[in-house]
Amino acid sequence: MTKVELIRYLALQLERPQTEIRKLYDGTVDVFRNKLYDGIVISIPKFGVFSAALKAQHVSYNPGLKKKILIPPKNQLTFKPSSVLKEKLKFRRIQDV
Repeated sequence: MTKVELIRYLALQLERPQTEIRKLYDGTVDVFRNKLYDGIVISIPKFGVFSAALKAQHVSYNPGLKKKILIPPKNQLTFKPSSVLKEKLKFRRIQDV
């Protein structure tokens, strides 16, 4: 689902203009981005938890150069789905088979 499709769907579900939904969507994304950048964990009940975790530096092998290289530490976005979401997806996969 794309941003446009999501906005259209929410506008129909909430019976609101798409311009209003677009502003809400953009505001929500900005808040998520800023809070995750600041290291704050975002928890959405019955959906999951978003967090930024620091991935440690490590040594990797580049087969093209045939050398070991040091990969610097970096921030990485993580998402842990809630048990409710996991169960719903698990149940859906079983029905589709």
